[in-house]
Amino acid sequence: MRNLMRVTMFKEKRCGSDLMNCFETVFDAPGFNCSDRSAGVPLSFRPKTGKTSHPLCVWSLALRWLRWLPVLLAFALSACMSPSNPPKPTYYYTLNYPLTNTRLNPQLPAVLRIERFAVSPPFHTQRIIYAGKGHHRNAYAYHQWIAPPGEMLPYFLARDFSKTNGFKAVLTPNTSLTATHSLHGWVEEFIEDDGSKEGAAVAAIHITLVNNLNIDPTGKILLQKRYHARVPCLSATPAALAESMSTAVAKISAEIARDVYSQLSSGGALKH
Repeated sequence: MRNLMRVTMFKEKRCGSDLMNCFETVFDAPGFNCSDRSAGVPLSFRPKTGKTSHPLCVWSLALRWLRWLPVLLAFALSACMSPSNPPKPTYYYTLNYPLTNTRLNPQLPAVLRIERFAVSPPFHTQRIIYAGKGHHRNAYAYHQWIAPPGEMLPYFLARDFSKTNGFKAVLTPNTSLTATHSLHGWVEEFIEDDGSKEGAAVAAIHITLVNNLNIDPTGKILLQKRYHARVPCLSATPAALAESMSTAVAKISAEIARDVYSQLSSGGALKH
């Protein structure tokens, strides 16, 4: 009891606001042995003449362990956040079909711009959408188009139209040159239909041909039509879908080119 009183008085005299330093000072007081520092193993804090552990020793040991708590938490969080497996790669697909050999003669004095297409909400994305039974729609997690359909299709149509040699010039959406006519469109469907075993590529596109030389809103519209193509897939894979979709778009592109040429070549479409 005399030793405990001596420690308490020593504590009140020497301790400041630093609680840990306070405990260290108390534990170094004569008559007390709080830990075996040579071995680095904490022991019970006991007066040399007594057998009961002092409660200050318990707090000292707890505070010593708390010093390492932030380090332990950091290691635990880093272990939880580190991925056990590397992320899977994402594969990108584009359309790929041969240029048409169709020639449209004679060449028309029309400068045609293919505008960027609008897209129905489910397909306004790079993700490859597929349809199951009923109203189910989903997308592949690691397989995507190289660009959204509304940005990809106008460039393929511009390439195909130029190859026909039926127009004075064919412009892409990002060209600032003035065009006599514009081709607007929106993608209604651009999907893999899994109704059959292998599935099929389905594309549906609406186009509107506009005469930019006519200031009459009702007279500007020369042609408005919907085009649809369905091509079976050879296998149930995204690569097979890309091949079948290429065939579908090639078919639609050839039909649009013929209809636009026919409309511009009949009825003096260049007059205003």
